[in-house]
Amino acid sequence: MNKNSYPSVIIGTAGHIDHGKTELIKQITGIDTDRLIEEKQRGMSIDIGFAPLVFSSGKIVGVIDVPGHEKFIKNMMVGASGIDIGLLVIAADDGIMPQTIEHFDILRLLNINKLLVVITKMDLVDEETVDIVESEIKELLKNSPYRDAAIVKTSSKTREGIEEVVKELEKLTSLKFTKDINLPIRLPIDRVFTLSGIGTVITGTLWSGKVKSGDEIEILPNKIRCRIRNVQVFNKDVKEALAGQRVALNLIGVKKNQLSRGDVVLKPGYLTPTSLLDTHIEILSNQKSSLKSGRKVSLHHGTREIVAKASLLGIGEIKPGETGYVRFKLDYPLVVKNYDKFIIRNSSPLRTMGGGLILLSHPSKKRIKREKIIDKLNILYAGNKDEIISLWLKENYPEPLTTGEISKKSEISVEEVEDVIKKLLHLNKVINMSTGVSISDKPQYLLLTDFQILRHEMFSYLEEYHLENILKIGIDTEILRKKIFFSIPKTKYETLLQKFQQDKIIIKEGSKTLSPLISYELSGKEKQNYLLVKNSIVSGKFSPPDVKELSKNINLSIEEVNQILNILKREKKVIKLKDGLFFATESFEKAKDKLIETINKNRKITLAKFRDVLKTSRKYSEALLEYFDKEGLTKRIEDYRILKK
Repeated sequence: MNKNSYPSVIIGTAGHIDHGKTELIKQITGIDTDRLIEEKQRGMSIDIGFAPLVFSSGKIVGVIDVPGHEKFIKNMMVGASGIDIGLLVIAADDGIMPQTIEHFDILRLLNINKLLVVITKMDLVDEETVDIVESEIKELLKNSPYRDAAIVKTSSKTREGIEEVVKELEKLTSLKFTKDINLPIRLPIDRVFTLSGIGTVITGTLWSGKVKSGDEIEILPNKIRCRIRNVQVFNKDVKEALAGQRVALNLIGVKKNQLSRGDVVLKPGYLTPTSLLDTHIEILSNQKSSLKSGRKVSLHHGTREIVAKASLLGIGEIKPGETGYVRFKLDYPLVVKNYDKFIIRNSSPLRTMGGGLILLSHPSKKRIKREKIIDKLNILYAGNKDEIISLWLKENYPEPLTTGEISKKSEISVEEVEDVIKKLLHLNKVINMSTGVSISDKPQYLLLTDFQILRHEMFSYLEEYHLENILKIGIDTEILRKKIFFSIPKTKYETLLQKFQQDKIIIKEGSKTLSPLISYELSGKEKQNYLLVKNSIVSGKFSPPDVKELSKNINLSIEEVNQILNILKREKKVIKLKDGLFFATESFEKAKDKLIETINKNRKITLAKFRDVLKTSRKYSEALLEYFDKEGLTKRIEDYRILKK
């Protein structure tokens, strides 16, 4: 196994059919990338081909050759989806042709970083013709991101300019290209085949992460789990392949017929397929028709081509040269991330229509006002990281989120999220809801404005609840969760309550939640009923009325009596022996003293004896003794009790 020292840079060709792309690659790499028999017979590229380019310094980069025929544009986009540098090839005898422009547009729409333009077949034309072609190329580049791209004149027949092409490419590949090495594995498959004695092999450009033999992977959208037996880069075994490299993976536990071009290799659980996309679209200015709602287009993402139905947001149509927001309903699940690029094409005539940026890979299917959707997309498209992360925090109100959860929802790296959260904490725009009660508690964040809204909502609800339930001291904590916090996990709810309690926004008493702003003192009729219940139990001494008797004697519902008894219990004025039976605290303590005194005197006590000591009935003496047993004061042996301690 060799150490992987290959730079993570991929060069990809572009240009019209028969402009010499494959021959140019052969001249600079020594490899014929036309691998299919049909390609050899027809003398034209049909599918993508691959070759390593070895510079004199020993550095090796990958080259992808693409077909130029208009019928194979979909194959061209498969190759273009993973490249860093475009190699636009234009024949001197033809000049700029339809697929020259279409390929050029695709490179720009996919945001390919750098471009080198190569004029081929110099041996077939005179100098004046070359000057005209070069002038046309400069005009094409003028208003594009590639206005400063170098133009090299070549002939594969005489090898004129070939070494200059290599030098320019070496210069471009020395530039810094951002690679998502620290993100999980993501690799769109462009080839699937089997090798005798080896088994299933897939190839593709690694978009993010690192892969090594033994890794468990998931292949979507069909949710196939398997393992990697071996990893190759440029036909050589490597310990590890890195984001940006062309790789071949030998897989264990999956057959060739289970996979296809367009499937995506991922770290298990990293992404989930989607059938809806919210996007920002640009329609090319050279188009003749607009994009309207209801129109079906071919959508190209990574190595997958699918049919998508457009639904425009906020506008009636997107005219050539204009941009807008579009929701696409897909006819086949797509594995994407926010901020991925894609291309759309007409089905008839078959032509690239435009391209765009995925803003929401899993938009909500709930009915939301279009204005709100557009406001959200405006932030996702044009907002900075602070605004985007604040948006996701607000989206999940009232649930506080960890940085990992924010990262997953926003599809922004955890490192970037952590940096933004630190900044927002410093600016007092977010608040950490975790109290640090447990060492394992991860910080969870809410926007400060949302925290203030939630605090007000809590106060208001507790006040409203109290006014409707005067006899209830606080609200059951579980009822509160179902009323205000039903949409969030129970663990998150408990985190919020701990924070509210720490900040003295609420008071917790057992299973009850109270507001410190509310006086729970009774008045008026409720106070009178409270005194009647209290006095009835106190005057009952060792034979107090039970709940049913109180309800009948005072003419209150059982629920009202229980509410008053709960207040008395909270005030420690009564003791609950069992359901429906309460003793005044003073009477209870006297009964307890009499019990201890009698046992100390006689070493034990029977139920009948205790009944006689209290001058009460079996109902009350039995309830008291069972309570003392549970509390560990007494221990029952056959038909008598002794003191346990």
